[in-house]
Amino acid sequence: MNTNLLCPRCQHFIPDDVTPGAYPGAISRVDNKTEICSSCGLDEAIENIFTKTLTPISQWPLYPHDVKELNE
Repeated sequence: MNTNLLCPRCQHFIPDDVTPGAYPGAISRVDNKTEICSSCGLDEAIENIFTKTLTPISQWPLYPHDVKELNE
C-alpha cells in the first residue's frame, strides 16, 4: 500500500478528500501496482470500458516522480 496520501494522477487525497488515509485507494489498471484515489480508479475503469485503452503513466497530469519531489 502507498504510504503517500496523494494520488499521482490528480494530487487529491487517497482514497478521497473527505477521508484521507482512512482506507486504501484503488490500484491503477495501467501497471496493477500504483495506488491512486477512488475517483481516478473510477475514471480508469470507465476509460477502459469505453475506449478499450488506458492513459499511460507518462501522460498523467503529474508523474509519480513529480509527486515524490513535491512531498520532500
